[in-house]
This record gives sequence, C-alpha cells and structure tokens, in this order.
Amino acid sequence: FAALGDMARLAPLSLGVLATTGLGLYAVRRRRTRALPAARRAEPVASSSAWRGAAIVGLALSAALHFGLTPAHFEVAVVQGIFFCAAGVISALVAAAILVWPSRPAYLAGAGISLALIVLWAVFLLVPPPGAEAAEAVDPVGLLTKATELVAAIACTALWARTSRSNEPNWEERQNEVGQAFW
Repeated sequence: FAALGDMARLAPLSLGVLATTGLGLYAVRRRRTRALPAARRAEPVASSSAWRGAAIVGLALSAALHFGLTPAHFEVAVVQGIFFCAAGVISALVAAAILVWPSRPAYLAGAGISLALIVLWAVFLLVPPPGAEAAEAVDPVGLLTKATELVAAIACTALWARTSRSNEPNWEERQNEVGQAFW
C-alpha cells in the first residue's frame, strides 16, 4: 500500500501532463477551427457522454497509478521505472486528447494503450519482467490499475464504434485544411 501513498504524492504530475497536453491540443483545435470555412466549423464532435467520461477518467487514473508505482519499480530495475513513467505519460496524453479533441484516432489510441498495458501485466504474471527475478504477483493495486484500464478500453472502443468515419474529413480534406491554416 506504499504505492498508494506514492500515487497520491505523484498525482499532480499526471494531472500536470493531462492539463498541459489538454491546453496545447485545445489551442491547436481552436486555431484549426478558425481556419476552416464557416460551413465546416460546425463539424460533429462526440457528445460529453458517459462513455467519454469513463474513457477520460479510466485513462487519467491509470496514469496516476502508473506514476505512483514508478518509484517502487525503479527500485527493482531502471527499465521498469522508465516503463511505468512512460505508461503514465502516454495514458495522460491520450486522456487529454479525448478530453479536448475527441476523434476516432484518439479513441483508438486509448483502447490500444489500455489493452496493451493489460496484456503486458498478464504476461508478467507468468514470466518475470525485465530486471526481476520472479514473475509479478497479483495485488490490489495491480487489480485496481487493470480495472481502470479495462474501463478505459471498453469506453474507448464504444466511442470508436459509435463515431462514424463520415464525421471526420478524409485525408485530402485534412491536408487542405492544414495548408490553409498554415498559410
């Protein structure tokens, strides 16, 4: 349960990554929207649904838990500490993307990172992770972390499936929009 104390102590780090990324993406989105013709400005955006909230909360909690577990994993092996820090950063980045710029790629990234972390955990229950002598043990903090990732994966998958491809401009339209915004 020392990991929960570390999580509480390091939670501002994950919230900082989430907030910084969110503000950056928000600024980019506003700039992109202003560059669009008036007819295109009303592009559909995913509604603030329970699915979207579950995805954001699940990813943000996963980020906070991974940041909280980073010090304990650095004690085992540097590579594990780096991995847990990276998992926290990536989860926070994707949560910010879903919060500020909801889109099929963001939902796919959320489902992908969540499922990847669940699968890696399952593998390391069977074989020792790099730098460890024994396989991981099932513990309450690990189960909580995987539960948050499972919620995020299900929510992101549901959002991805509910968002039609017709809501997003095709590749050529995006390139024209980027070119127009740049010039």
